[in-house]
Amino acid sequence: MKINDLTAKIRTVLGDEEVAKITTTLKDIEDGVSKLSYDLKEANDDLHRVNHESKTRKETLREKDELIETQKEEIETLKTKVDDPAVKKELESLRANEATRLKAQRVTWVSEIDKLKDHADYEKLKGKFTIEEKWEDVSDEIIGANMSKLTEYQELGFFADPKGANQQRAGGDRKETKDEFDKFNN
Repeated sequence: MKINDLTAKIRTVLGDEEVAKITTTLKDIEDGVSKLSYDLKEANDDLHRVNHESKTRKETLREKDELIETQKEEIETLKTKVDDPAVKKELESLRANEATRLKAQRVTWVSEIDKLKDHADYEKLKGKFTIEEKWEDVSDEIIGANMSKLTEYQELGFFADPKGANQQRAGGDRKETKDEFDKFNN
């Protein structure tokens, strides 16, 4: 039975005088029960929300646990491959090939830059590349970048003429070649 029905029954059983004395109390009881009912509903809604979040978190954790197990298996598989002598031998071979390639690139760079020291535009060239007296101190990345630039410049024909050769063109004007080089540098 609802509290409002009970208070209505109390009002009918009691006389008008007695009901007048306890009307405020009965109203407080009805309001208190109404507020308590509302608070219980709120608490129930909060509990459902928390349970749903907990369920979602548990599902996420289960998925993460499965992913962790799968990755552990992959790690173990990769560990066995890394310990494989054939793979180790291939890795050492690749490292040796790379070291040989980098050494050859360094030798080529030093040789090419030495050839260009006699070129008419060598002073401009020095500003476009990293040029050092001790090539042992220069990183392989810088040597590679220098070689890429040099190859590009050579493909465009900027270093085809030795020192002074392009000063005497038809009409004695060197401006055309110089302008092309300046356009490329800007």
